[in-house]
Amino acid sequence: MKMLLNILAVFLSFASIVPLCSLEPVVPQSSPKDYLDYHNDIRKDVWSSPLKWDPQLETYARNFLNKHKMDCLGRKPFIASGIGWNIARNWGNRTFSGTDAVWKWVIQRENYDKVTNTCVRGDCRGYTQVVWKDSVRLGCARVRCNNDIGTMVRCNYVPPGNIPGQRPF
Repeated sequence: MKMLLNILAVFLSFASIVPLCSLEPVVPQSSPKDYLDYHNDIRKDVWSSPLKWDPQLETYARNFLNKHKMDCLGRKPFIASGIGWNIARNWGNRTFSGTDAVWKWVIQRENYDKVTNTCVRGDCRGYTQVVWKDSVRLGCARVRCNNDIGTMVRCNYVPPGNIPGQRPF
């Protein structure tokens, strides 16, 4: 009986570990609430109104990313969608989250010159789209690329930002 209990204990221990090893890691900070909270916290800093979640924009983002899972956006795609967008990609990182992507766009603020309304020392259009005062709706998606070569995140914004000659806030 004691031997049977030992075997059962070993089996249960093994059975509880196996599913954890075989599952894709849970990536926190990639829910609609996470995207919205982070965007809206940053937008508060420049007095832009909070965004609202749009499931249709989320679907557009997911559909776009799914079309590019094979090459993980190895080539810059042509995008003429009539909506604003940001894309982030991280090679080989299985835990790259939605808020990690937003952070990549937000740190571009150091490249934005408010006086001249231009990007200096690099790109800033990811940041200006995040805080664009006229954008009111947001939808984002996160997709792992085929063969674990990377992770992509896209956020869509309506109305779009980065209108030439206009200021983001």
